[in-house]
Amino acid sequence: MKKMTYLMTIMFAVALMSTSCCKDDPIPDLQGVWVSDSYSLNGVTYDACNSSIGEYVFITFTIDDSPYSSSIADNCGSGLINGTTEYDDPVTWIELSMSGTSFTFDVMNYDGETLTLLLTNTSVGDVPEGGTYVLVKN
Repeated sequence: MKKMTYLMTIMFAVALMSTSCCKDDPIPDLQGVWVSDSYSLNGVTYDACNSSIGEYVFITFTIDDSPYSSSIADNCGSGLINGTTEYDDPVTWIELSMSGTSFTFDVMNYDGETLTLLLTNTSVGDVPEGGTYVLVKN
C-alpha cells in the first residue's frame, strides 16, 4: 500500500508541476508589420491599389507590444491611423480602435506568416465592409 501511495504522490506532483497558472502572451507572432498581398470584394480579387473600391483596401497593419498599440496605413495614399488592438485567444477576431475610428475583422486564416481578415464592421464610411484582406508578415 505504501508503494501505491508513493506512486500516486509522484504522479500528482508531476501533474501539478506541468501546469501553469501564468498566462503566456497568447499570440506573439501577431505582433509586427503586416502588408497587403491581395484584397477581395464581391468575388473580385485585386492585387494593386484601385481607388474605385474605397479607402484602406491595401494596408500596412502594424501591431506593437506596448501594450498592443497598432496602426493602419492606407498604402494607396489616404493616410495613417494610430490606435490600440484587441484580439481573443486563440485569435478569431481583431478589433482596432483609434480616436473614434474602428475596424473589426474576423480572422479567416492565421499561420504566423499569412493573416487573412474579413472586415465585418468599420466606422470609416469609404471602407467597404465584407472585404477580405490577405496580409503577409514583413
